[in-house]
Amino acid sequence: MVRLFSPRFWGGHLLMVFCVAIALGLGLWQLHAWQARREAAKVDLTNARPVALSSLMGGDDPFPAKALGQPVEFSGHWLAKGTVYISGRVREGRDGYWVVSPLLVDGTRSAMPVVRGWSPKPTAAAATGAADVTGWLQVGEGQGLVDPDPNDDVLPEMRIASLVQHVDADLYSGYVIGRSFKAGGAPPG
Repeated sequence: MVRLFSPRFWGGHLLMVFCVAIALGLGLWQLHAWQARREAAKVDLTNARPVALSSLMGGDDPFPAKALGQPVEFSGHWLAKGTVYISGRVREGRDGYWVVSPLLVDGTRSAMPVVRGWSPKPTAAAATGAADVTGWLQVGEGQGLVDPDPNDDVLPEMRIASLVQHVDADLYSGYVIGRSFKAGGAPPG
């Protein structure tokens, strides 16, 4: 035991103390990064003031992760084709469908998929004309559910890649759950 404290081993001891200090510093840094990420995830944007969609993303931009749940507002024209129904959406204990219609955003050549409401059956009145939409920005779902009939307008999940075959326009990389509509965008019954 006394030999371990002899001067010839001091260099090894100093190296060991240095490595332990580095490991502690990296561990504390990782703990701080984890806590900061948890704090950022707790931010609830649902009651925040709506911002212009164009201030967060453009038609060909990747989804801005920090904007998940951010209320946005934008204007455009409903596309005549492209309304789809997302199955497996429950409201008041009843199974039904989200009604999703593409809105060609003013000033762009891209359409934003908008959840217009809920329906007990995969049918809804068409959205037509111009509309001003306010809603919550969401990232597409992607659980890998298989569409049993790719030729119909019913999809198993709100996946942007699945919408591409139903809409004749470039699509944004997310979608909006509509909160309020002005002109031509009344939610389905």
